[in-house]
This record gives sequence, structure tokens and C-alpha cells, in this order.
Amino acid sequence: MTSLRLIAFIIAALALWAAPVAAQDLPPGPTPVRPLARMSIEGGTGRFEEVQTLILDFPSGTWTPLHSHGGLTLVRVLEGEMTRRIGSAEDVFRSGEGWVETPGDVHAAGNAGAALARVQVTFLLSQGAPLTTVAGTPSAGAPPGPVTSYQSARVAVATTTRFDEAATTVLGFAPGAWTPLHSHGGLTLVAVTEGQMTVRSAGRETIYRAGDLWIEQPGDIHAAGNATSTNALVAVTFLLRQGDPVTTVAADQTPAQLPRALPRTGETGGSPAPALASIAAAALLGAGLYLRRRTSPV
Repeated sequence: MTSLRLIAFIIAALALWAAPVAAQDLPPGPTPVRPLARMSIEGGTGRFEEVQTLILDFPSGTWTPLHSHGGLTLVRVLEGEMTRRIGSAEDVFRSGEGWVETPGDVHAAGNAGAALARVQVTFLLSQGAPLTTVAGTPSAGAPPGPVTSYQSARVAVATTTRFDEAATTVLGFAPGAWTPLHSHGGLTLVAVTEGQMTVRSAGRETIYRAGDLWIEQPGDIHAAGNATSTNALVAVTFLLRQGDPVTTVAADQTPAQLPRALPRTGETGGSPAPALASIAAAALLGAGLYLRRRTSPV
């Protein structure tokens, strides 16, 4: 009876392992350098035509002057601790936390801590709006004070989306690392901060290099990976409606749609039947040998 239970356990484990992945936070394959962090956005209408991503470093004691931005601004603290001042009020945000700035909000932000602080900032802008305005002077860059360690291209958005939640993360792609075919539940902004990325969608392959930003529409099925010999890094912002899945891995992982020359790191699909059949056969063979040994006379 114990042996039969062992076989049943092996078969059940294989069945669970073979089950397709559906809704989840992040696609398998890349390594989360910064975990996914969510923030609520009150009145997020999605009325913007251009997007841009910056990563800013604030050495200890560094502050911006009072300033505002030309569009809805999503700020996430990647490292250290940040303080935001609006009038006489101060709010402190630690690593993984963040805040939302509405267009025209006048504020200052700085690092009152002892360690370096780093923030990921996503701007959702109307066409031609200035990124920053200090003392009435518009600018296409970040406010003075912090060091701009990364600034993506400013990219036009072809559609309007509704959202009331944002989620951000930083993902690392080792050489040869690929996601399976998947989609996202909301508009997704992917900025390449290091290296080079390849996106495979609808039989077409597009390459993005450091400084580029690409946009994924809700439901677009695609695979993304690193076809180079050096590491790649992306900063991602998801604009979601409450309850939307961040990621859904496609049930159909047709091999022809995936890059053939690269390992499909973290892939849950492809054509798993032969591999699973081999594993199942090996597991059942091992169980059979175990039964034979248990029932053979001594």
C-alpha cells in the first residue's frame, strides 16, 4: 500500500508541475533585481500621449529645489530613503515605497539619510509638456540636485488607457535568458537601462538598446530576452486597473514563435510533452524498480 501511495504521489507531482501557468506577478526567466511594488493612483484616467523613465541618484544631503512636473509622475524608491516636502509637510519613503505627483504639484524631494538614495521615476505626459519646471522655467530634464544615472527616450503612446494602480520593478536578464510567451493586464512601459533586449511578437523581432523604451499594450502576447553575451537590465512600469493580473503566461507556447537559437530560460511552455514524458517514464521506472526490490525474496 505504501508503494502504491508513492507512485500516486509521483504522478500527482508531475501533473501539478506540468500544469500551465496563468495569472501571476512576473514572467519566469528574468531575475527580479527589485521586487514588484504597487501603488494606488486616485483618479488615474490615463490621459497622456508620451512616456519617459528616469533613474535618479541622491547622495546624502542632496535635495531638489521646489519644482513641478508636466504630467502624472510615479516615483519609487529603489535604494535608501527619500523625503518629500509639500509646503510645511514632510513624508518619508523607504526602499520599495513610492508616491504619486499630479501635474503642477509644487514640491521638493531629497535624501536626509546617510546612505545613497536611488529612485525610479515614470512620467506620463501630454504631448510637448515639459518634464520639469523650476521657478517658472520649463526643462526637458530632471530637477537640479540629483544625478541622472539613466534617462530613457521620450516615447509616444498610441492609445489611452484607464488605470487606478501602478506597479514597478527592475528585472535582470542574464545572457540567453528569455521569458515564455506572455501578456500583461495593463499598459506596460519597459525601459532598457543596461545592455540590449530582444522582443518577439507576432512573428516579428525588435531589438532595444540602453536608453530605449518600448510599450506593450494590454493583452499583447510576446516573449522578451537577452540575445547577447552581456547582462541586460530593464526598469518596468505596469499601469493597471484594480484586480488586473500583472502577467499571464500564454497557454500556447508554439515553438515557431520563440527564438530558436537561445535557451528559453524559465519557460513553462514550448513543447513540453516529450520532456515530461521522459521525466514521467524515468519516475515510473524508478518506482517500478523500488517495488521490485521491495517484493523480491531475500
